[in-house]
Amino acid sequence: MDKQLLNLQSDKIESVLSAHKSPARVWGGRLTPRTIQFHLAPAATTKLARLESLTEEVALALGVSSARLTRANGTLSLEIPRADSRFVTLAELEQQLQADDATRRALACAGTAILGLDAEGVPLLLRLSSPDVAHVLIAGTTGR
Repeated sequence: MDKQLLNLQSDKIESVLSAHKSPARVWGGRLTPRTIQFHLAPAATTKLARLESLTEEVALALGVSSARLTRANGTLSLEIPRADSRFVTLAELEQQLQADDATRRALACAGTAILGLDAEGVPLLLRLSSPDVAHVLIAGTTGR
């Protein structure tokens, strides 16, 4: 992901919020395989409900399909989908996991399944024989 593009998007977010009299500063963010999260520091006078109502305006300004506001661990983030996101196939994921020694040993245990990747790109493994796994619902799509 190009740092210049991220800076441009940050500036657009700040200008849209400022134009609607809801100033906030973008102070960082996080790239995940499917989304970009921009951390926001709203001004003391900016109401959270007002920021939530402006997510569609921000999405339009950035040229993306959607935007959403999230809060986690005291951090306010604006999340947009990545233009360069791609699907991860299980075959590709298994090849990647076989290269890691610890993961290969975990997969060798009977009843261990690969579920996919979490939001941060870390592999999700599930041991079906674990007493902590009472029920698992697995759903997916063919991508068509």
